[in-house]
Formats: sequence, C-alpha cells, structure tokens
Amino acid sequence: MVIPITVLRILKKLRRVTRSVVFYSLILFLVILFVGALVMYLIEHGKNPGFNNYFNAVWFVMETITTVGYGDVVPNTYLGKLVDMVIMPVGIATISLLTASIATELTNMAITRSMGHHATSKGRHVIIIGDADRSLRVINVIEELMSRRSEVVDILYISNGDRPPSLPSDVEFVHGDPFNANDLLRAGVDRASTVVILPFNDVDVKAADAKVILLTMSVRKLNPNAYIIAEVLNEADRDYA
Repeated sequence: MVIPITVLRILKKLRRVTRSVVFYSLILFLVILFVGALVMYLIEHGKNPGFNNYFNAVWFVMETITTVGYGDVVPNTYLGKLVDMVIMPVGIATISLLTASIATELTNMAITRSMGHHATSKGRHVIIIGDADRSLRVINVIEELMSRRSEVVDILYISNGDRPPSLPSDVEFVHGDPFNANDLLRAGVDRASTVVILPFNDVDVKAADAKVILLTMSVRKLNPNAYIIAEVLNEADRDYA
C-alpha cells in the first residue's frame, strides 16, 4: 500500500503530539475540570442553588484551579468543601505543569527553528538551493523585485551548512542536505511554486553541473508542478538539464 506524503506527514505530527508532555498535561487538566465538576454537581445539586446545573459546576472548578475565585459559586456542604480541598492543589499543580510544558515547547520550537532543524509550514513559496554566495545574490535580486512590484513572496533557503549571517531575517532557513528527499520535504519542496537550483562551490565544473541536474530531477519527482530554474556552468550541459 502506498501512503501519500501528506498523510505520512500528518501521522508523524499526530504521533509527536501524542507523545508530548503538553498533550498529557492537557488531558489531565480536562479530566480534573470535567470530572471534578461532575462530582461537585452530584454533591451540591439540590442543596446549593449555585450548583443548579452542570455548567455552573464546571465554572466553579475552573475558578478554583485557576485561582481566580470570584466567589459567586461556593460549596455549602462539608463533603463538597472536602472535595474542593482536593481539587485545589491538584488543579493548581496541573495548571502549573501545563503552562510550564507549553512554555518549554515554545522555547524548543524557537531554538529548533533558529537552527533550521524544523519543517516549514509554507506553501507556494520560493526555495533556493546552492552555494551560499550565489544564493544570497539571487535572494537579494528577488527581494529587490518584490520591493519594486509591491509583492510579497515567501523565500526559503536550504543548506547543509549554518545559516549565513547575511541571510535576510525574513528568509526562512532550513538546515538539511538538499540531496536528501526527507530534507527537501522539510523545506516544503512538494508545495513550492518555484525552486531555484544554483551550482555548489565545486572545483570541477562537471561535478557542479551534475549536482544541479541531479537536484533538478529530485525536485521534479517530488513536485511535478514546480517551476524550476536551474543554472549550469558548462554550456554543453544545458541539453542534459
């Protein structure tokens, strides 16, 4: 059975989400919220006008575990107060765990993105592949054209080296091997509108052109509809490209 690339990507994301601390913290929070509200409703209903429906019980537990405590709904029975004494510390601990795990996840995402080890969410963007100096010149030309025409196009540069210091901040960087299909997919080559393939800094011109032609075939296989611009150094290699 052949599974489409987009389905595989969704499955990988779901697997990563279900293994995260944020996911388990959120599930625990929802359990405490709704189960705690159900218990409080069953105990206080009929004895306390503040718990005349289940929604008010949910509102009360949310007030309690977030330490807001408006005081508009309070338990009247001793059993209700005892249950609430359990909900308070457990709920506050869960909220703390949830917020801490979300903050950690966001920090990790920011670090991963700054290092280029993420998968882009862009689509219909322009991908630049090739030697850093050549790529930077092309990126500058594209941004100059966008400025003249008052157009905005997302640009992404993929390289197996570090992010070039002079790379514009609005250009997304993905650290990866352009000759690796998985890294190309992380750069969103299957969703790109245009792919610019430039020669690498090889001493042998033939070797540089061979890499460009190989990348052209790889990109075309992953995205049959992409507009590909490829540069070869040897005039005789145009026909191969």
